[in-house]
Amino acid sequence: FLSKKPWHTTTLKNVEKVWKAEQEQEREERRIEAWKKQREEDRQKAELRVLQQETGHISKGPDRVDFMYEVPVPNKQEYL
Repeated sequence: FLSKKPWHTTTLKNVEKVWKAEQEQEREERRIEAWKKQREEDRQKAELRVLQQETGHISKGPDRVDFMYEVPVPNKQEYL
């Protein structure tokens, strides 16, 4: 009698809903954990790059990307 009620906890439909919700929660937790790990790796790489620039092991590149948006002025030879 109770197992036929839609709110009963042991019906196959409700067990399946709970299982799917748990799987989705685990997937979300794994995704967040991977995101945190990637963020930490990126932070460490940035710190290492700054340290290398300070010690002179690598040259300091442009900090901004304004050069990408500047319109180049072609000379007459290149234009023709």
